[in-house]
Amino acid sequence: MRILLAVFCLLMSLGLQASPLNHLLPVRLDPVLLVVVAWSVSTGAREGALFGLAAGACQDLLIGDGLLFTLPKLAVGLLAGSLKPILYYRQAFIVLPLVIACTVLQEALVMVGFGLTGRGWLVQHLGTILLPESLGNAIIAWPVYHALRLALKLTQDRWGMRAESLGG
Repeated sequence: MRILLAVFCLLMSLGLQASPLNHLLPVRLDPVLLVVVAWSVSTGAREGALFGLAAGACQDLLIGDGLLFTLPKLAVGLLAGSLKPILYYRQAFIVLPLVIACTVLQEALVMVGFGLTGRGWLVQHLGTILLPESLGNAIIAWPVYHALRLALKLTQDRWGMRAESLGG
């Protein structure tokens, strides 16, 4: 059930990222990053890294740009997931500065990727796009985090009926 939820969240965030709705807003948002951060904080470092890797690979397939988003999303998932043991689940507002930090990390890694592939270092990108994008992501991060936590809670294995516990 959790895998279906992960696929659903990933497809919805990719659909929102590629939709014209994202281009109509004055600030371009990154719903894939928001879902990666929310999933990672809710599930831990290992699942967060795997979800970030899958989300980045799907985003690269959608955009067609090599591994430009795969490795930054993997790093974001690992970083956000490693904070799960020290976060209390009611500290939901910690997600806001975490999303800002993860947006800065992702954009810095994407800029390094642009530099390594010969497209140049987009330094002006950091001031004109990074600040509005990170603030826009932080604004909608809180409802995304709570919705995903609720969905994960509803899909948890309450009675221990997993296949490995049944001897299969």
